[in-house]
Amino acid sequence: MNVATTPEPSLVQPTQRLGAWPLRGTQRDWSNFVPPERIDVLHLWIARFCQSKLLYRDNNPRADLVDSLTGSDEISTTDKETYGNPCHPILFRIGNGGAGYTGVLKVLAERYIETHGSDFRIGWVANHSRHTQVALLGDVVQVALTYEPNNEDTAIEEGWARRVCRAFNDHFILVGSKRNAAKIEPGIVITEVLRAISKRAESDSKDTIIHTKGDGSATYFKEQKLLRAAGVDTLHVSWMHTHRLPPYQALENAAKEYLSVYLLTDRATYLTAKRDGVIPDMRVYAEGGEELLNPCAALINTMVASSPSQVAAVDFAEWLSSTEAQNIVEQYGKSWDHGKALFTVAEQEDFVSADRLTGSQKDMPLN
Repeated sequence: MNVATTPEPSLVQPTQRLGAWPLRGTQRDWSNFVPPERIDVLHLWIARFCQSKLLYRDNNPRADLVDSLTGSDEISTTDKETYGNPCHPILFRIGNGGAGYTGVLKVLAERYIETHGSDFRIGWVANHSRHTQVALLGDVVQVALTYEPNNEDTAIEEGWARRVCRAFNDHFILVGSKRNAAKIEPGIVITEVLRAISKRAESDSKDTIIHTKGDGSATYFKEQKLLRAAGVDTLHVSWMHTHRLPPYQALENAAKEYLSVYLLTDRATYLTAKRDGVIPDMRVYAEGGEELLNPCAALINTMVASSPSQVAAVDFAEWLSSTEAQNIVEQYGKSWDHGKALFTVAEQEDFVSADRLTGSQKDMPLN
């Protein structure tokens, strides 16, 4: 995607931003519009195919706009990375957040390019899961790899998206510093872990804290759901510290904390950070089970016009469910020092006990 030489200001003009619901009289020719590097999620260009409920927090279009934005109010439109020979044009773009940082998208994209002609490139645009769906809506990306089934269902019900397949499963884990002031025994269920942490934090908020993302991402919404399920009241507490950072950077930030810190993250990002040696004193305290499953689906936009780019994007999304792609997913990470896979394949929703992290931390180079 071409980037405007002079980006538009982040606050777009009222005539370019969604307002009352439903929006009326907004049809215009966008053929000459070049989006800036970052664009407001409520920009009319984003909603040119559909004024989706996903543009609003809690999918509520009647909420006050100031309070209804999805965490951050902008998405990225630029390539974080590109795969393939730089001499070749980009054929389509993948939207995704955390998995891109692990390197698995690079391996998958390069294998697809190698086996499908090698005369094109694939781009990766980095946004968190909900914003990746917004990027798909705006045709910033042509394949969206997202982790929020309810939001995916909303897009499908609105008629502008199709879930092609489940690409793989990531898995949420609760991690924290080795100091472990809450005295958590690794391996107990997540709700019990959160209750123990909050109990300790209530008694000494200068000693124990939880890092929360507060960014509208899939991790943030899962974190809040788990805290509610554990009966933990997080309103107006001093021990919840908000850091709106991507998953990898959130782990790096937590590792610098001198207090006993805990946070929800995903297994793939955690193992990548362990490989890189940036979180030597972090360990896993809870993992596994349906409530920590983080399934990644491949979506395409069904409202864009047919083109070679769109045809290739659909083919790639379908290829992700192939034996070739699933074998890459299954093996990814096993060659690293810790010897653990980062993901499970689409049909495997949890790791077997031998592949868990809580039981291997004393025996393997995960610390």
